Amino acid sequence: MREDKRRGGMVMRMSRSNMELNLLSLLSDGVISTAELDGFSEELREKLALVLRDHRDWDHGDS
Repeated sequence: MREDKRRGGMVMRMSRSNMELNLLSLLSDGVISTAELDGFSEELREKLALVLRDHRDWDHGDS
């Protein structure tokens, strides 16, 4: 991610190799919601949901 100097906001390079990490970043920062992932495979959506849940549990000290 980098700041776009011509426009407000950010620019994110998207490729297959970093797509999952980019989506996780956008989801965890609240930029997008899981509802906006409807066009993606069920497998990917479940994987992202699992990682986000585990990350949130870890942040809150839950086991």
